[in-house]
Amino acid sequence: MMAAAAAGGRVHQYVHPTARAPGGGTLSCDVCVLGSSSARKAFVAIAGTHGVEGFAGSAAHLILLNAGMARDIAPDCRIVLVHAINPYGFAHGSRTTENNVDLNRNFIDHNQARPENARYAELHPIVCQTGYSPKTHQAQIDALREWTERFGVEARNEALIAGQYTTPSGRSYGGRDREWSNRVLERIVLEHLRGVERIAFIDWHTGLGRYGEELLLCFNPEGSVQREQCIKWWGAQRIGAMHGFDGAQRPRYRGLLFHGLEAFTAPAQLAGAVVEFGILSNEDQEAVFMLDHWLRFGDHNGVTDETLAKVRARVLESFTPVAPAWRLSVATRMAAIQEQALSGLRDW
Repeated sequence: MMAAAAAGGRVHQYVHPTARAPGGGTLSCDVCVLGSSSARKAFVAIAGTHGVEGFAGSAAHLILLNAGMARDIAPDCRIVLVHAINPYGFAHGSRTTENNVDLNRNFIDHNQARPENARYAELHPIVCQTGYSPKTHQAQIDALREWTERFGVEARNEALIAGQYTTPSGRSYGGRDREWSNRVLERIVLEHLRGVERIAFIDWHTGLGRYGEELLLCFNPEGSVQREQCIKWWGAQRIGAMHGFDGAQRPRYRGLLFHGLEAFTAPAQLAGAVVEFGILSNEDQEAVFMLDHWLRFGDHNGVTDETLAKVRARVLESFTPVAPAWRLSVATRMAAIQEQALSGLRDW
């Protein structure tokens, strides 16, 4: 908040009505708005869609605020920075919300039949076990590897990444209704993006891609005006990169926040990307997801505090490495990505 105030931003707080921090305190999503409230264009950046990944997104906000980018904003542009859209996950070191919902799979029409994910049931017993020891964890990893060798990487990604709506305690669960974070994002749009006609958008994430490098996942349709804008800002090669999925096609994601924001802001044109920064191999990342599930739902009886602390530290390290080289690379690339978007927005 200090950086937002120093940059001349207007800060708005949305307090979660029920979820609590680990120490019992309140949780909130905070929004910083800069520029004219009547501007026709907006740069929107969101941090913490997957809570534990929010530290990198927070760094991106600080880079923008502290580097003076906000001072150079064009008269007909505004900046809207959304910090900790999933405050529960951010505070508790988890990817999911207070209901174990993957917020980035929650933006479907919950009044319609939910998307099917027939193969998820095969993998749930492997990736979502309640017990933990180094031996059982290795057995999980081996079982997932064997399944992948039998059915293929694409089948694994579709089952575990695309989203499922049948198992509330499971991986990539999209929920039975709109999460609080889903509803508050719509409120943010109504209060801070009214009248906007063109939006440059970034949803900050970590995990997929090459170590310390960005992977830009654009969900604007091929050939659309919005996708062409993204190509102008960031380049066709970066927008079309597919190296984050072990050579397979990109999963058919359901319920993305990207599409939720697009619907909330219609008829405005929204161009942008989910920006990932790579850390581990996909297989190693899957192993971390298993640990994250055990921390949330597992049997901790007989497990020492030291073991719990080590597992929590490993999960956090797997989404926000402490290595200076990784952080420097990511910070440098974040600055460039934001500058390119802001510059392109002025000319759009």
